Amino acid sequence: MYNKILLSVDDSEYARKAAEKTLKLAELNNAEIHVVNVVVPIGGVAHYERIFTMVPQANEVYDDIGRAVLEDMKEIFGDYDRVDYILLHGDPATEIIECAKNGYDLLVLGAHGSSHRGLFSMGSVASKVIYHTDISVLVVK
Repeated sequence: MYNKILLSVDDSEYARKAAEKTLKLAELNNAEIHVVNVVVPIGGVAHYERIFTMVPQANEVYDDIGRAVLEDMKEIFGDYDRVDYILLHGDPATEIIECAKNGYDLLVLGAHGSSHRGLFSMGSVASKVIYHTDISVLVVK
């Protein structure tokens, strides 16, 4: 039985599929869902530092994109009233792993994120999360 589910999302088709599976699981278990999107700050990516000096609002733009991803998820969850939305900043795998330590029974994420290029069977964030979290993980393809 799952009481508290963490769903990690981005703007990929895999994230949408993961959200749909999460909703079904949550409805079966009357579980809470916490939907998290992790924004990588401009300063956290070396080759973007020059862009940041040219566009000081770049981090705000990325936050807006992260909030838009979370807003899009609301379409999937509709009237399900046990959903919270969380915007985090940092390395996606690290932030998801840390967030998962907050009493979740299950972590759900897509097999590939928005940077998927079709070269690997599973994305790097999903791989890191699976091997470094202590809770059960459902990876959705």
